[in-house]
Amino acid sequence: MLVRRATDYFLFGLLILIPFISLVQFDETIYPYVTSKYFTFRFVVQLALGLWVGRCLIERRVRPKNSFLLKTMLLFLGVVFIADVFGANFWNSFWSNYSRMEGFLSLVFLLFFFLILSSVLDSVKKWQWYWLSHIFVSIVILVIAVLQKMHLMLAVDYNRVDSVFGNASYLAIYASMIFFLCLYVFLSSGSKWMKGFMVVAGICNLTSIYLSQTRSATLAVLVCLGFFFYFLARNKWKAMAYMFSALLAFVLGVFLFKSKTGVSTNLFERIANVSLKDGSTQARVEIWAYCWRAFLDSPIVGWGQESFSYLSIFYRPQLWSTPWVDRSHNIFLEWMVNAGSLGLIALCLFLGAIFYTLIKLDETKISKPQKLALLSLLVCWLINECLSIDFFSISILFYSIVAFIHFLHVNNKSEPEVPFKNMKDRETAAIIVFIFIGLMANFKINISQLQKNIEMRQFSKTENILQSDRNKTCRADIGKMKEGLLSFEAREFRSYLIQNAHIILSQFRQKNASDECVRAYYEAADYMIQREIVDDPKDYFFKHVAANFYTQFFNFPDAHTLFKELIEKTPQQQNYWIDLGHWYLAQGKLTDGLQMYQKAYDLEHGNPTAIMYLAMGLVYNKRFAEGNAYTNRLMEMERAEAFDERLINAYSATDQKQKIEELMAYKKKFYSGE
Repeated sequence: MLVRRATDYFLFGLLILIPFISLVQFDETIYPYVTSKYFTFRFVVQLALGLWVGRCLIERRVRPKNSFLLKTMLLFLGVVFIADVFGANFWNSFWSNYSRMEGFLSLVFLLFFFLILSSVLDSVKKWQWYWLSHIFVSIVILVIAVLQKMHLMLAVDYNRVDSVFGNASYLAIYASMIFFLCLYVFLSSGSKWMKGFMVVAGICNLTSIYLSQTRSATLAVLVCLGFFFYFLARNKWKAMAYMFSALLAFVLGVFLFKSKTGVSTNLFERIANVSLKDGSTQARVEIWAYCWRAFLDSPIVGWGQESFSYLSIFYRPQLWSTPWVDRSHNIFLEWMVNAGSLGLIALCLFLGAIFYTLIKLDETKISKPQKLALLSLLVCWLINECLSIDFFSISILFYSIVAFIHFLHVNNKSEPEVPFKNMKDRETAAIIVFIFIGLMANFKINISQLQKNIEMRQFSKTENILQSDRNKTCRADIGKMKEGLLSFEAREFRSYLIQNAHIILSQFRQKNASDECVRAYYEAADYMIQREIVDDPKDYFFKHVAANFYTQFFNFPDAHTLFKELIEKTPQQQNYWIDLGHWYLAQGKLTDGLQMYQKAYDLEHGNPTAIMYLAMGLVYNKRFAEGNAYTNRLMEMERAEAFDERLINAYSATDQKQKIEELMAYKKKFYSGE
């Protein structure tokens, strides 16, 4: 029938567009690298869901088919939901936040995506087109990465490209998975042209990994390539000899590139400098210990998703390089914290079902080399997930692979169609109804949230407030912003605006905003702080942000009240002591400020930020010999904190011109790499 055929084509077209969402970025939104992609994904999935449910009602062929894999996925979601309900904050767990957007709602959308994908792509040929869209997008992503490397486009990190992801490690993990997908398509295709294209695409994704300079992804690819060739080879001993030779050559190559200064500027140097003393390695170990302590406190159902802001009581000073932890950088620890032992068991069952189903697939459906390519992809993903955190494009690709495995497993389970009288009328009516429901759900759940996100982004722009100030409508416009932030749903916008208050305040001062405008902004922000504290009194991350805000606006009593509570709850958090030191300095109490900086330093002597502030406090108190000793230590550590603007300002305020010249010379040497 015409309607059924049109629906099939439209659904297939929507799914083919899914990989291209990785390229989407709306700069008008808060956290554009994340929100742009997730909002677009939800829009497409909701639209497809309306069509798909309409088809399911009248045709058994497109209904989801039962399997052990699907059952374990549903079990995992059920356990996570229970953990979220009994967790620290169900609202946060369900909706997540705009910097991550990985709450329970996202898991539900990924489930819908899995069901639609495994049902609508009902032939290997359709899957081939779907994989090609992923691979084509990965080449576009490489082009953007190359432009960033040439400094023709901006990247978050000057030395490491991130393309459309905002994080170099996300790019590397995505490219490593696409590389093995290229290997699978290469083995699946009988066309020489297609095989050649897959070779080029595979090289492109290896190039993306190299440009990202991500060590974990590089090593994961090497390990999984070894895994692939070992199990593919007939002579295992010869394969092991080749693998050992390749490993030896790689180690020698890395050794030749080993950096003498410890400042890594390319991938091989970064790999050569891996050690237990490496800052990144130490941070991972400390984060894992932090998560383990949190798990032991709630071992059955955990804390719920997005609950890391409530775990500050488990903080240790050794986490100085990551003062606010919101992810564990390990998939198993992540779900142990989020959903406890039950979540870990459910996750292991889900992952086990994926590997078991793939391994047990009959060779009439997938050849041994193809199976090994997909297994290598999944192992590569798992290695990276044990060392990093998830991201939209990585999740989409992972669930796509899982959907494909499910499709291969159940595609011989045909369901007989049940004829209806007046099939055409029923089909047309059902599809129209569910398209309407899907569009309405899109508007209510997705588009309205996106509009709110853009509106709040506009409210947070200083130039808009300053324009209102020039138009003499500042107080009225800020009042509208305040009204828009009163709802419980707008909590994250409140937090976002308070976090950026220091930027807004400094720009007010630079551009001569009126006292009336500054006062109106402060009153609105103060009201939002009080409302947020009432809504979520255990969110110590926000209270820390609010305390700094009050200090910047010279509301010292309220700032001190919050700092006192924070230090009572987590006395080992160095940043609390440091910011309390700022609170004293803002009032001209230099000796008291120095005492706070000293307490922060005493908690962890290796924290370069604490060293810098201690040096600054000593200089302000005119104890130059001691201050210079700590500043010199920063230079010996080859840290940029040695020429931090705040330390330079301290030397300038105390007329230490010779030391400033020394630090400026060090800064020049630091960036020249001499």
